[in-house]
Amino acid sequence: MLAGRYSMKSATPNGYALWSGGPPAHQYATGQGYQVLEQTDAGKIFDGVEILDGDWRILLPLWQEISRQYAAMPKLPGAVHCFQRWIGGVFKAVERPTLEARAAAAGQFADLSFAFHALAAPGKSTDDDKNKARGVGVVTAGDLTEIGTFSNQSAADVALRQHNENVEASWAGRPANTTEPEENEDPTNGNELLGKYEGQIRNAHPSARAEIEGSMRANVKVLSGKNSWNEVRDTLVARGKPKQMVEKPASVQHGFGRMVMSDQAPDAVQRAAASVPDGKARLQGQSYADYATRAKRSINAGAGDFGSARQLLSTEVFDRNVESQAEAALQTGFEGRLQGETVPDTGTAHDAYKPTGTG
Repeated sequence: MLAGRYSMKSATPNGYALWSGGPPAHQYATGQGYQVLEQTDAGKIFDGVEILDGDWRILLPLWQEISRQYAAMPKLPGAVHCFQRWIGGVFKAVERPTLEARAAAAGQFADLSFAFHALAAPGKSTDDDKNKARGVGVVTAGDLTEIGTFSNQSAADVALRQHNENVEASWAGRPANTTEPEENEDPTNGNELLGKYEGQIRNAHPSARAEIEGSMRANVKVLSGKNSWNEVRDTLVARGKPKQMVEKPASVQHGFGRMVMSDQAPDAVQRAAASVPDGKARLQGQSYADYATRAKRSINAGAGDFGSARQLLSTEVFDRNVESQAEAALQTGFEGRLQGETVPDTGTAHDAYKPTGTG
């Protein structure tokens, strides 16, 4: 019935786009000349229509299916533009996997890329409940600006989190981007040191950079006497937040760990559940994020099948180039963990209703 109802409109010169973050996000995208699902004939049928009492739990499977069909439209290879105020569940569970499966089937996976447009409103959180509690009003499309465009999801997520932290700091009257000194040193006297190692800092994972820079500023007197980046890095991982990130890469006490547990680990669980026989059943009703959280201690300790994942995640803190290897190792770890889970027995109830004498 909906076949052919996802066609491009002539008034959208920049092509197809995906979005997450409520109406302001897709309104912003269309204002920039992109077409979103809600502009297609299929999307218009369901967008804003109050059916089934507007129960999202009932509507979700329907919206997921039309989102899957919409994700089959962008031409590949090429960059897929995603406008986000946060990482949406439909994008994460349906749209991105659909695009990746299409690219893999066509032998174009290596050529598939994403442009993540991180959207936020100056002076407002991405959480409208917090905005209403603060009395600043909910975010509208007219409030939004792009705080950055990123080639990977985790970097966009870090930028949005940093925005929220800065907004809440300003509400509380605190300076933004503050890091407590680890020693009694002047945290503002580090520009020369950071400039000297700018390339190496940029090579760190985006979610770890702020805390690496903060630690460098806090320890500038010690680090200024080092002769190489290797010496600087070795000193950093012996103290403060860098030490925590390397020793416990899945801890939510630092930015890198929060990225791992909100992005990389749940994604790895999803891929693992798809690759292991009865993988989804072995989750026993848990969400990907909840299952990942249960494994946090094992990841931090490198226990079980997470030895390689823990090592690569620790490396990823200072070297973002191993991100894909770390994600693959996490998937391997979760595959091993899932294979050790019990598959729920669904045969008993079925057998109870078998007619007597059937096989």
